[in-house]
Amino acid sequence: MKTINKLLLLIALLILQISSASAVDKNFDHFSTGFPLTGNHRNVECQSCHFGGQFKGTQSRCEACHGSGSGSSQKSANHMATTNQCSECHADSGWTPVPRMNHNEVLGSCKSCHNGVTASNKSARHFPTNRLCDDCHTTTSWDLGRYDHADISGTCTGCHNGTYAVTKSAQHPKTTNNCENCHNTISWTSMGKMDHNETFDTCQNCHNGRISDGKNPTHVLTTNFCDACHSTNTWSPAVKVDHNEVLGSCAICHNGIRATGKNVTHIASTSNCESCHTNFSWTPATVDHNEVTGSCSTCHNGIRATGKNAQHIASTNTCDACHSSFAWSPATKVDHNEVSGTCSSCHNGITATGKHPTHIATTQDCDACHSPTGNWQDGTYKHTTTSPELHMSRLGTQCTDCHRNGFTDPTIGARYGECAACHEKDYDWGEGDHNGLPADSKCDRCHEHSIRRGGLDG
Repeated sequence: MKTINKLLLLIALLILQISSASAVDKNFDHFSTGFPLTGNHRNVECQSCHFGGQFKGTQSRCEACHGSGSGSSQKSANHMATTNQCSECHADSGWTPVPRMNHNEVLGSCKSCHNGVTASNKSARHFPTNRLCDDCHTTTSWDLGRYDHADISGTCTGCHNGTYAVTKSAQHPKTTNNCENCHNTISWTSMGKMDHNETFDTCQNCHNGRISDGKNPTHVLTTNFCDACHSTNTWSPAVKVDHNEVLGSCAICHNGIRATGKNVTHIASTSNCESCHTNFSWTPATVDHNEVTGSCSTCHNGIRATGKNAQHIASTNTCDACHSSFAWSPATKVDHNEVSGTCSSCHNGITATGKHPTHIATTQDCDACHSPTGNWQDGTYKHTTTSPELHMSRLGTQCTDCHRNGFTDPTIGARYGECAACHEKDYDWGEGDHNGLPADSKCDRCHEHSIRRGGLDG
């Protein structure tokens, strides 16, 4: 009986509370409490929030009503892990649609929501990666990302293809797509290295002074085929010099400073190295004598180059007075001014033309009659005595007037001296002044070499 009475008393108190709540002024200005009733809250009965008619001290936070154990709707079992600040994402007009998403209230990882079911996930075109979303993306926008390349599992071009991310510009050298062989993940321009194995462009397309270092102002004049001389490891020293790529003259480089030049024992010459040397080796050389500025003997001295042999005639060392620069023999001419020996040392019939068989018998040297600048036929013979010269100059006597049997006639001058050869008919043996003269007397023992009409002066 007592139990029934207590139950009836409890029901009466409950009815009294409901009546009391219903008696609340429906025109109460809820804005004055600091919690204006908007949205669906305007349709909620007061006692749904104000339990037991208690108005003062009622919590205004969402979870006070929408928390566990309350009579109001709560987060569903598949709600993402978040704080209980419902108003950070939801509006009081309803749980859905969600007007905003404050990721600061999310407690789980990105993919716990961005899984393609609860919220959008990586698209089919997203490049492969094991990184968490927030390693690259912000909560503001997918596009405004920062990229942590640490766990990218694909190649660079899987993303840097001009669709997902920036790719090689039109000015980029021709290379493979292995970006990481030259670039790092911090910046395109801060290149850590340059792997030339990845490029199939020509050197000058990059090493042009704009994209990368080009030839400096002191570089020798050459084509732009850098790899003909340089390696991809360093500019200097050059691994080789391909002279086919050099456009300037040899001396521009081979000046003793930039590259080996003429040594101190080099013959006097111009600086046109290529006239004598090849671009493979300094020696052996083919001498272009047009480039030699010194005298012949400075080189042709028997040590540096072939000199005069033992059989060479006695002469000065002015080789080019007789020889050409093509060959020693035959000599192009003989400049007798350079000959220091006698004529017969050369004109002996072996080294050079000698006296022919019909030449007059004489022991005199050639230049007694012949000129070294004329020819043999222009010789001017001078007799050892004066009478022939007087006859020839005053009477116009010709050589053949006396030398009737040739110049080698042994009878001329044998009898009575040279005069008798012609004046024997004028000689009366044993008569007059000739009486008693020896048979071998010579005319010029008594007669002077003056001419008178009809004979000799006595």
